[in-house]
Amino acid sequence: MNIKKVMIFFLMITLFLAVYLPAEEKENLQVSYYKMFYYVIANEDFHAVTFLTHAPIITEDSIPVLIRLPRENDYNLKVQDFNFKTMKEDKNLIRFMLENCMKDVKNYIVFDVFTLQKVQDFSDIPEYQFLSAYSSLSSDIKYFLQPSFTVQSSESQIKKKARELFYKYWDGNVMTLLNDIIYFTGDVIEGQSYGSQTALSTLERGYAVCTGKANLATALCRSMGIPARVLFVLPTHYIMEAYIPGYGWVRGESTQAHFPYAKNNSTVQWIADIDDENFAGYRGGVIAYWGVETGNAQWGIEYDHIYVPGNVHTIEDFVQVEGNTDLNQALFEKGTELWRLFCQLKNSDLTQEQLSTFSVYQQSYFEALVNSDIQSALQFADLAISEAQNLLN
Repeated sequence: MNIKKVMIFFLMITLFLAVYLPAEEKENLQVSYYKMFYYVIANEDFHAVTFLTHAPIITEDSIPVLIRLPRENDYNLKVQDFNFKTMKEDKNLIRFMLENCMKDVKNYIVFDVFTLQKVQDFSDIPEYQFLSAYSSLSSDIKYFLQPSFTVQSSESQIKKKARELFYKYWDGNVMTLLNDIIYFTGDVIEGQSYGSQTALSTLERGYAVCTGKANLATALCRSMGIPARVLFVLPTHYIMEAYIPGYGWVRGESTQAHFPYAKNNSTVQWIADIDDENFAGYRGGVIAYWGVETGNAQWGIEYDHIYVPGNVHTIEDFVQVEGNTDLNQALFEKGTELWRLFCQLKNSDLTQEQLSTFSVYQQSYFEALVNSDIQSALQFADLAISEAQNLLN
């Protein structure tokens, strides 16, 4: 076979592969970023104060990448370090350790949170879904039909409002009903911050903040037989999520009346279960476990710093990471393992010097993601994982 025939042969093979082999399915990711501002004021001179707040959690659509403590301005002057308090499985609270806090002095706790998220455009979401499709749900999904102290879906007032939406506006399609529920909590329920934030209190008063609106939207769904749950997302905000059979969990922005609400628009810090809702019911409907853990001190959130007009503390409207389904799956698997190991390392007795090599690999992994270099990110993730395993062993 001469050279010309060989070239023609390879050309034909190339054309065949291009035509008949499936192309790699593109799937973009994004790196999202939030800067959180808290403060702690000791009520007396205190050697040590520890403060707890939520860390981002691992979900099928999002993984934490990095938490960083900036040292500019007057940030974190008393913060020595942080570790994690594990609550349930991968649900962690970040524990900040402050030292030498003087009475009545405001001490800032500021941290940057970076997560990797799948981008969703809802092009595949069903246009129609009917209540009859909910009859064969698994017990894990039906779990989110229960009433609670916070989400009182079995109360007569909640059921009455749900039936009103069902009969007055509904065309038989669950997707329409979910839109109507989110419109009701977002546009009909007024935004005011006084009083209890349970679902029932919100409905009776006709106003609430994001907490009460998410609780009410969840209760209305459950009363109609639609599994729903409350999510706590960055930065300190509550939304809801409803289950669509054959599709999965779909978020609704129950304060701003958006349904469906893209998962990559927010980073989840907590998915409330029924126990969380019952715990929160005694506290007015706020599903959270944050606050001062040790020490006599007050704390708060610097909302004026978080919600700066024209600046939502994101990286250029999020950094887009171009990839495909296979690479992204590998990246999520590696990233999940790396985050879990990172949490273990932060809770160990290892010094910063001992962790220095791991920290370099973790930072390189993060920088590769920001530069949309998935292959390098995977390589640095492997190096960081190997180093972490060696340190922990």
